[in-house]
Amino acid sequence: MLNSIDQDTPEENIYRIFAASRMMLIEENVFERLGKLIYYLYRRGNIPAEKITQQLAAVSKSLEEEAMNAAEELIERGRREAMIAAENQVLESAQALLLKQLERKFRALTKQEQETIQSCHDQARFEAASLALIDGKSKDEVLAELR
Repeated sequence: MLNSIDQDTPEENIYRIFAASRMMLIEENVFERLGKLIYYLYRRGNIPAEKITQQLAAVSKSLEEEAMNAAEELIERGRREAMIAAENQVLESAQALLLKQLERKFRALTKQEQETIQSCHDQARFEAASLALIDGKSKDEVLAELR
């Protein structure tokens, strides 16, 4: 496959390249390998993207649909992972801020008090604890909001 690309004959052999690649794609890492093959054809073979898409569709319409579904799934997975990472970052910031505020107001916190803050993973509880701190509640009352 790659030899015809390297020998500047990929456009003549593109159908054969995709047809031969079907067996390779059945193995694991299907879409990663397909992506590499398409990129290699596009960059190294100087084949227009439209021609690659047409030939890929000619080899297997379902393969094209699977590639599109995989791309959509990867995009959605990326979005979910980004949302989780953002939520974790906000939570870590809330933990760090409340820890600093409590240390500033009440001086050093015990290990158990620090663990109470770090073990809380609920944004609403951090908001309640912050409001309790602003309202002048005691350290125990603020920490009780996290439990």
